[in-house]
Amino acid sequence: MNIIENQYTVVDAKNKLLSLIRYVETGQTVKLTRYGKTVAVLLSIKDYKRLRQKREGYWNALMSLRNQLTSECVFSDSGDFESNRS
Repeated sequence: MNIIENQYTVVDAKNKLLSLIRYVETGQTVKLTRYGKTVAVLLSIKDYKRLRQKREGYWNALMSLRNQLTSECVFSDSGDFESNRS
């Protein structure tokens, strides 16, 4: 098994691109450097899509969860718990 570092120069990464792609497909990331400074990062498409997702605000996320739970009959919005409120 090859031990892969998490940082390579751009030139070294070019020579090991296939191995690095296999490595990032496992969920790892690899930093690419030029003259000692990080200039890019290799990551899996799964991680890329997760990072590119538009973030919901708290309220929208809560309402989406409630709608999902209601549609799956896990959550009832019928007022069953109204008597428990003070």
